[in-house]
Amino acid sequence: MKIKILKKCEISKLTKFTYEIYKKKFNNSPSKEDYFFMEMKDKKAAERGYAIAAYNNSNQMIGGVIISRYSEGEIPTEYLYKVDLKKFMKENNLHPLNAWHISRLTINDKRLSLLSFMKLSIELASIGSERPFFFHECDKWLINHLEKKYGWNTRIIGEGKMDLGTVSYPLYISSNELINFYKKIK
Repeated sequence: MKIKILKKCEISKLTKFTYEIYKKKFNNSPSKEDYFFMEMKDKKAAERGYAIAAYNNSNQMIGGVIISRYSEGEIPTEYLYKVDLKKFMKENNLHPLNAWHISRLTINDKRLSLLSFMKLSIELASIGSERPFFFHECDKWLINHLEKKYGWNTRIIGEGKMDLGTVSYPLYISSNELINFYKKIK
């Protein structure tokens, strides 16, 4: 297995990979229109950060994630879930320059760990941030799975919404929470 940072011209491959996984998982949802919206948003997000993909020995993509710097109004936590992140960060004494967004976290191989992407996300975000923290949107199944299996107390910061075939919730994750979670299950 190899993990690489994707070039700008390769972002569409990650979008297509994610879209196909979502279609299988959620019985033909999302729509073709959703796909084009995903592709546009993925390219824009990758310009502010990194798109990462994992490949198996046959050079087939088996996982991916995009982490991008916070930009007001550009992440689903704000425009879809209507969470006022400027207010949230101010109330929690968080600096916007340390804010990152995790998107398109998709894994299609049992040997590829969610944790490897989370750890890589922390490491990449730490390059340009003193104390990085993350916003992410996640379906309730994964939230419950992480809480039940690993004892991770996720901080949901808004109401759930139907998005790309499943009800997802906006989350806040401090780097300390993520690091402690990673150490706990390593």
